Amino acid sequence: MFLSSALITVHLENLRHNLKTLLARHPLLMPVIKADAYGHGIVAVARVLAEEGITHMAVGSVGEGALLRQDGHTAFLLALLGLARDEDTAIAANYDITPLVHNRESLQRILVQSHLTGRPTPLSIAVKFDTGMSRLGFRVEEAADLADYLRTLHEVHPVLVMSHLAASDTPALDAFTHEQAKRFLDAAASMKAVFPNIKTSLTNSPGLLCWPSYVGDLARPGVTLYGGNPLHGTDRAKLGMGLLPVMEMAAPVLSVHPVEQGATVSYGCLYKAPRDIRVAVVGAGYADGYPRALSMRGAVLVRGRRAPILGRVCMQMCIVDVTDIPGVEPGDTAYLLGGPGPLSIRPEELAEWWGTISYEVFCALGRNRRVSEKKFSEYSRRHES
Repeated sequence: MFLSSALITVHLENLRHNLKTLLARHPLLMPVIKADAYGHGIVAVARVLAEEGITHMAVGSVGEGALLRQDGHTAFLLALLGLARDEDTAIAANYDITPLVHNRESLQRILVQSHLTGRPTPLSIAVKFDTGMSRLGFRVEEAADLADYLRTLHEVHPVLVMSHLAASDTPALDAFTHEQAKRFLDAAASMKAVFPNIKTSLTNSPGLLCWPSYVGDLARPGVTLYGGNPLHGTDRAKLGMGLLPVMEMAAPVLSVHPVEQGATVSYGCLYKAPRDIRVAVVGAGYADGYPRALSMRGAVLVRGRRAPILGRVCMQMCIVDVTDIPGVEPGDTAYLLGGPGPLSIRPEELAEWWGTISYEVFCALGRNRRVSEKKFSEYSRRHES
């Protein structure tokens, strides 16, 4: 098995802080913990959420939901990917997971499976409408007919109506967001006319920050839970201030040595030393999710100071300039994300160097070894004693 020398630390105390910050914005949250909690570890994250009283969570696949049920979770679990395979319907029913239903085919899967098994109780479902994302969802125009049809089905019990905002993090597209909200209210009204107790959910992280009146019953924060600011780089960035990064990535310094003026560094000879310098080789590269796109861009944190990346990022190594950082030696820790002190590397900053968004940063780096479960156990023991 490939084990990286890079190590991910998930600061669950920061997760708790972010959750409480978001709860101050809206008291009813359904945190999104899909894709292994954005790379932070779904089991550890869900345990923290449960400790803090969260009763609704959104996973990606029904398999993720089953994993949490096996870990003892009793929360309402929404599977955002719905029923991708025939066997997903049985998993959802057996583990009391609420799948997202977004077309007639997914409804048909439930009906067929229900008839095959003779299941006596209806399966709770979340009905999704496409209000402008053009991804998953029924058309808003068919909401009334769909509600009437669902009323005739004994195999399903609609408990949630939802949609997804496409541009709530882009101020220039506010008019589009307002139109989406209007269309969602129309669809929700049609559903409520038939299912008066059905809950509603529209907003993601930026939607919760910018448009709290559009939330509905349940807000669905994702990246903000993990300390990312989805409004970074916009004139609304301050709405996402105060969130603490949950993920940190560190790797060991493998070597420290001089490079003479005129010598080149790493593959392709992209970097030629303009003077005598001192470099450190850090044990992390694109095999560890730290991409080649960061070649000649960005920096790592060593001994509390920034060390610029020189030349190309390699498969399991990158080379940084430590000329102006005294005392760096093999065995030191280099932080590729996070780190102590005021020069800590924030996820949005790393994402800018990378040419992507903090969501991808978390998911890519989170595939490395994590110590989140250890930290959870330590935290629990301290609070139990």
